[in-house]
Amino acid sequence: MLAADRLLLQSSIKDQAVKLKSKELDLYERNYGDIGLQSSVLASCAVVAMVELHVPEHVPPFVQMCFNISCILCLAANLNTIASTTTVTVLGSSLALRGPDGSMFRSVEAMNKERRTIFIYFGCGVVFAHFMAIAAAFVKMRPETAIAAACILSLSLYNILSSTRERFNKFWFTDQETIDFSDLWEVGPSARPDQLNRMKIDGVAGGNENSRSNV
Repeated sequence: MLAADRLLLQSSIKDQAVKLKSKELDLYERNYGDIGLQSSVLASCAVVAMVELHVPEHVPPFVQMCFNISCILCLAANLNTIASTTTVTVLGSSLALRGPDGSMFRSVEAMNKERRTIFIYFGCGVVFAHFMAIAAAFVKMRPETAIAAACILSLSLYNILSSTRERFNKFWFTDQETIDFSDLWEVGPSARPDQLNRMKIDGVAGGNENSRSNV
């Protein structure tokens, strides 16, 4: 009887941990998918600007160089973002669903570690898109109009960078504060009886509290 209860508790704990990690996996997939979609739009704008925008002959060579380089940088940064989000999403979900025991945890942790790189690529794409728009303004507009457009775009870029920094500080948390389910996942025959009893007591206490709240 005790062995059966032990196996039942182990199975229940692992099942709940996998469900929680599955929700986290879905969250990463949606977020990375949205970032990849936005990067594809910015990359398309860079390609259209390079192909369709006609540069008049009177435009100084330095302005032409700035425009072409900003288009290339914008395209490269956003293509890197698309490649990163696509590979992380495809390989991460494949590992989580088809990998060995414990692959769900391993996949989610790997996707979390790729978050910083993807954000850097996407941020560079947004910055270079602003540079591209500023250079395009000096290519297509009169000097006074181009200066006004450059000021507006510069304020837009400053607002994006400052607000993004504030949001990162507001929602930032360290790795030590992250909820870790490894202890739950490693519960098994090697676990000590006091650990299992404590988990069982916590589960019963949680169930009693829920029943009281429902009453």
